[in-house]
Amino acid sequence: MLLNASNPNVNFKYSVDDIIWKVRTAYATGMYQLYADCLYIENNRGGDITTGNQTPDRVEEIRLELTKQIFVRNVAPTLVISGEPSSKPRIEYILNLTSSDPGDDTITSWVIDWGDGTEPELITGNPQNVTHIYATSGLFTISAKATDEDGTWNANTIDVEITVPEIPWISGDPEILAGREYILDLHKNNATITQWIINWGDGSAVEIIDGSLEKATHRYADGDESRTILVTAVKAIDSGTENIELAKEIFVRNVA
Repeated sequence: MLLNASNPNVNFKYSVDDIIWKVRTAYATGMYQLYADCLYIENNRGGDITTGNQTPDRVEEIRLELTKQIFVRNVAPTLVISGEPSSKPRIEYILNLTSSDPGDDTITSWVIDWGDGTEPELITGNPQNVTHIYATSGLFTISAKATDEDGTWNANTIDVEITVPEIPWISGDPEILAGREYILDLHKNNATITQWIINWGDGSAVEIIDGSLEKATHRYADGDESRTILVTAVKAIDSGTENIELAKEIFVRNVA
């Protein structure tokens, strides 16, 4: 739409699209009608320029009311999830949630897919972080989406590797009858064990067995007292070997 001066002595015209509309308010999505007053000032010299008969300069002010219709389109919020690249099973994993929006929209909920086969988790509101406990080891991809007044939006995805600590351990019955075979279970727990060194705690010779074995056995001659089994697991590491000390207390009962 072109706006022209009504005074024939004032030669100007403006297109509404030439006006710079400075909107200082954050608009929500939708159609809006903008209004503005335009004050045009023109210095004119009247008279006949061919004869030199000219009147003094005069100032004309013309006030125009301009209107323009605009459509404000929504901009999706920026959603970012982040967290440590690795963790362990059965401990809380912390996922950070970050959101920003150029408008006034508010995040009302998040849905987190932890990638481990559990149901996606609905989080009400817009917390800074949430937690999850992974039951098993593996590489999992976490995805998330958030909802505001204008819709539901996807965040980035991240991978987290859940690994079992390579720490060996031992187990067995808490008591045994004297003369019976006691079975000690040896758990490598993903570690590379080269040797098991076992002190059965009854004065017998220390026993050294191959690290690939998963059980060791022993017979206690005397009873009615506690015995502490001491085990050294020799673990292979990049720089050589590492000794991991383990212990288990059992009670040996006497047989009449």
